[in-house]
Amino acid sequence: MDMDGPARDGTGTGTGGAGAGGTGAGLNAEIVCVGTELLLGETLNTHAAFLSQRLAEYGIDVYHHVTVGDNPARLEAALRQAAGRAGVVIVTGGLGPTGDDLTREAIARVTGRPLVLDAGVLEGIERYFAARGRSMAPGNRKQALFPAGSAILPNPNGTAPGFVLEWEGGRWFVALPGPPRELRPMVDGPLVPYLERWSRRAGGMRLVRRVLRVAGLGESEVEHRLADLFARQQRVTLATYARDGEVHLRLAAKVPLPPGAEPGGAPGRDPGAPAARAGASPSPEAAAASALAELEAVAAAIRQRLGIHVYGEDDQTLEAVVGELLRRRAETVAVAESCTAGRVADRLTAVPGSSAYFLAGVVAYANAAKVLALGVSPHDLAAHGAVSEVVARAMAAGVRRMFGAHWGVATTGIAGPGGGTPEKPVGTVYVAVAGPGGSRVERHRFLGDRDTVKTRSAQAALLLLYRALVEGLEAGNAGAGGPA
Repeated sequence: MDMDGPARDGTGTGTGGAGAGGTGAGLNAEIVCVGTELLLGETLNTHAAFLSQRLAEYGIDVYHHVTVGDNPARLEAALRQAAGRAGVVIVTGGLGPTGDDLTREAIARVTGRPLVLDAGVLEGIERYFAARGRSMAPGNRKQALFPAGSAILPNPNGTAPGFVLEWEGGRWFVALPGPPRELRPMVDGPLVPYLERWSRRAGGMRLVRRVLRVAGLGESEVEHRLADLFARQQRVTLATYARDGEVHLRLAAKVPLPPGAEPGGAPGRDPGAPAARAGASPSPEAAAASALAELEAVAAAIRQRLGIHVYGEDDQTLEAVVGELLRRRAETVAVAESCTAGRVADRLTAVPGSSAYFLAGVVAYANAAKVLALGVSPHDLAAHGAVSEVVARAMAAGVRRMFGAHWGVATTGIAGPGGGTPEKPVGTVYVAVAGPGGSRVERHRFLGDRDTVKTRSAQAALLLLYRALVEGLEAGNAGAGGPA
């Protein structure tokens, strides 16, 4: 659950707001994503998240995301509305050479600026095609048209340059190409000086975030255990987000940007700067250090309360953390999968360098495969069924033995939609880990469609291995407990 509003989410504490993005103090931004394919769900809109993250790093508040199709009237209306409530309007898409690429024309109408041909840009587009042995189509000429007064954002990865236009004192339009491989380098390259300028207008703040990754606890349980921290949050704000089989806990604080520092970098102090006088307001460096220290203190308190359930932070994945634990211990793993059909192996091997610890994976779907490939007892299969604690334990032990691995991991379950019984309904899954000290099995009941059950089962298997590596697997630990 996220906490909406300026006081709770750590991103709305600036002075921007409706009308505050113009010539007055403060600055806020709005993101307008253009493309009918976005509205139809044919293309996933990742631009809004990427741009919001970048703007937050520069302390620029984003209050609205808008998606609009390739319709001239609706696009122009969306841009006029955005320009009326934000100092910076960032528009993505619609800069291509075809008739439904309308962004430059719409911005020109909203700002009252004529479109002007840039001969240098046109020449660059012609060179782009010539270098590839192709002639430029007439439609590409429009990609060299820009509203008068625009500053060009070069695009080395395509034919559509972006542009920045200050169309009124302190009010800006930014137009960026749609393909991510073109947009992202542009934002992190030629747009940076503008982001720095707007950051100073927004108050010279930047947003510092930590994301603690929690597995094995539900979102409501996390909030229950941290209820007092949520209740008294002030400078450091907290928000939870449910993910597949885990919870992401975001900590955020706005800190002052020291003069001359990069908004995206860590705050620092000029060694030659004079020390703060007693009773004087703290310097930006001191204020930033204080906020960061408070953020780290809250993170430490959360780690202490949630313990092993906090497996990583920021971009760390569970499979990467498991891999690093195996690497440090110079140990190996092999997996035997039934209901997950290779998903555990896929996640483990998605980590670069996983060949140092991942030996093999076996997808033993049929009972005969469990017997022949993993040495599962036919008697156990007949007596307990393939989806059982006994068979899961035997699969983990069998794959460990077969490949000489330090650890064996196994999954077996009923992914659905059919195959369930009153005793073992759809979503019943057993995951097992066998290691040097014995084995451990957990029984789960996952709700959802087939894909969801398989995804959650792979997550449960990796989490069980993580716990075994961190806690140690004691001989004789045969508990079949775990979340229901």
